[in-house]
Amino acid sequence: MPLDSLPRNGILFCLAGPSGVGKTTVVERVLAVRSGLARSISTTSRAARSGEVAGVDYQFVSAKEFRDKVDNDEFVEWEEVHGNLYGTLR
Repeated sequence: MPLDSLPRNGILFCLAGPSGVGKTTVVERVLAVRSGLARSISTTSRAARSGEVAGVDYQFVSAKEFRDKVDNDEFVEWEEVHGNLYGTLR
């Protein structure tokens, strides 16, 4: 689906930064004090780490499933980081 045909119901905020700088902490604080916002759940091809929950921390898929989603234009954005694939589904 072309981006210009997507419904525009609000504003998208993207918080980006290196691993370990506190992105999750910032997001949790903002969500706690601001109603009407929601957090998107990123998709990744890497295995879940200890304590991570599918559908809460990430959507975990195989590298093939991820590449199929790329081929089907299902991501708003995606990137390969340290050999793993990460992205935001439309």
